[in-house]
Amino acid sequence: MVLIAIVGELGSGKTLTLAYMCWNNWVKKKRKIFTNFPLFGIPHVMIKSIEGFFKMIPPETTEEEIFKGEEKFFAGDELWRWVDSRMIGMGARERNKIISNILLASRKSFVTIAYTTQSLHQIDKRILDVTDLVFCPQMSPDKKYITVYIFSGGRKPYPSGIPPFIFNCEPIYAIYNTFYKVQEITEKQEDFSEKNHRIIENPAWRWYLMKFYKFDEKKIEKISEEFEKRIKDEDYPHLVLD
Repeated sequence: MVLIAIVGELGSGKTLTLAYMCWNNWVKKKRKIFTNFPLFGIPHVMIKSIEGFFKMIPPETTEEEIFKGEEKFFAGDELWRWVDSRMIGMGARERNKIISNILLASRKSFVTIAYTTQSLHQIDKRILDVTDLVFCPQMSPDKKYITVYIFSGGRKPYPSGIPPFIFNCEPIYAIYNTFYKVQEITEKQEDFSEKNHRIIENPAWRWYLMKFYKFDEKKIEKISEEFEKRIKDEDYPHLVLD
């Protein structure tokens, strides 16, 4: 499948773009969503360990899975730094094996992977070599919308010829907790169940509506329910608050 890097400095909208892609892959491409951060309003499985990663993309895909062809999308915020944290103290051979297995498994298991990074220079060259596309988000001056420019991947990205896409920030604020910090990767993962948190449970969304719109609890609940009802609409990323 496809490996996508989302590149940009702090505040450029990298993780918002990653959350938008979760919405896009769930609604438009009908893929099952996996992440290393929580979403709201979108069913997803949180991956918390290398063990969970390989449960999502087993090194060997069965014949049944090949014919079933269920496509998956994994959104990894600071993915490779997150994986590296698990490999501290490991020898080069062990580290290389984990990285190679992840890349090889994703190619053979109907999984599209998107990851964020502040700079391509921070990424292992083997990963860059098989990265298909590089997304570069640019936040508008008023912070209302994001324009995402698309480049062909590799160590030296170049214009892909694919038109940029644009989405409003507020609908994505509703589904992603901007206060969340990706947790350290764990040794084991017991819970591999799919979760679907309500938008009203997103603390960053509630804070945003109170701070910038001065909405009370009743209004926040009403707006959140409206966004939740419309999340499967094709125009969801372009909703605006009244």
